[in-house]
Amino acid sequence: MLIYAIRLTSWCSWGVLYPFLAVWLLRLGALDEAGVGVVAGAAVIANRVGALLWAPLVHRHHKRDVIIVSQAAVIAMAGVLHLLGGAGPANVVLWAAAGALFGLANSVATLAQVSFIANQVPPSATTRAFSWENVALNIGAGIAPLLSSMVIAASPSWYALAPVPFAVLTAALAALLPRDRPASAAGEEEKEAGAGSRTWPVFLVLNFLTLLAYAQLHGVFPAHAEPEIGTTGVGRLLALSSLVIVVCQLPLTWVCARFGERTLVSAANLVTAAGTALLPLAVTGPVAAVTAVFLVTLGEMVYGPLYQSIAVRLAGRPAHAMGVLTFVWGVSESLAGVAGLALIGAGLGALSFAGAAGACLLAAGLALITPGLGARARRPSEAGV
Repeated sequence: MLIYAIRLTSWCSWGVLYPFLAVWLLRLGALDEAGVGVVAGAAVIANRVGALLWAPLVHRHHKRDVIIVSQAAVIAMAGVLHLLGGAGPANVVLWAAAGALFGLANSVATLAQVSFIANQVPPSATTRAFSWENVALNIGAGIAPLLSSMVIAASPSWYALAPVPFAVLTAALAALLPRDRPASAAGEEEKEAGAGSRTWPVFLVLNFLTLLAYAQLHGVFPAHAEPEIGTTGVGRLLALSSLVIVVCQLPLTWVCARFGERTLVSAANLVTAAGTALLPLAVTGPVAAVTAVFLVTLGEMVYGPLYQSIAVRLAGRPAHAMGVLTFVWGVSESLAGVAGLALIGAGLGALSFAGAAGACLLAAGLALITPGLGARARRPSEAGV
């Protein structure tokens, strides 16, 4: 369970700063709005896709060491941001570089942690292991933004240093982790994964299509719904999504263990498509809002851990698998977010949700014909860690 505590504290190292990073930068007055967008964007993009370049390095080194070093980098870059914040007007390039390195450090930490999880559990237990990870992340998703709002309200001059306590705690906990499994075991996994080489590209397309819908709730919906239901209303719905995952993720994973991968991937995308299509109606009343958010979240609880588990099996090396998967997720989310916000600005926000729902329908059909996805269900006894 130690690694899940680390996932929680490590996510908070990122999540306690990024929610109000743009607000903090605007209050400083050191950059104009365009510059603030560049800095915040650099941090987010580096956090989403930066770890892919470091996957070979993460694979070769003990994950606990990578986690500790990454947290040292988080502390260092938080310090740099703090110093830049006190220096007055500055070059946007310096700010963007600091933001990108902060995001990259968190990205590498995530890659090391999910690779550690995949290395430490048998193949039959990876879906449940990543379900625990999803629970830890959503606990953090409830805690970190609240703490972030409290820090920027009470001590804005110290806001950039908010990640430091979490990074220190993460490094201390990581020092207690065991070493990676012997290299021979990893080699066996890589050999077994060779059969999935033809399935891997198609599987990544599936992930790209599904994550277009994930981005609608977390990146597009707030901008669509805020004028109608307010910031508090949006916040409550997002908090509901996290709460549902914390309460329902593990029981749902146990139930899903009775079904094959092909069935689960297809069903998860169909449910996500239905919820995404309903999101534009969430502003019409609480029933529509709760139904839409619940359906999107239900789909996420199925495909999230399952996609990670399948990726490890198909790609062989956990660090490579997670690096590529995170990259695809990040690209999909980023493109969906940019396109969705542009459509909202043009008064065509409904097209964003409809397009993402259509992508999920396509993914559901693609899953049914994708070779290499397990069609047989595993016995419930095989799903435990």
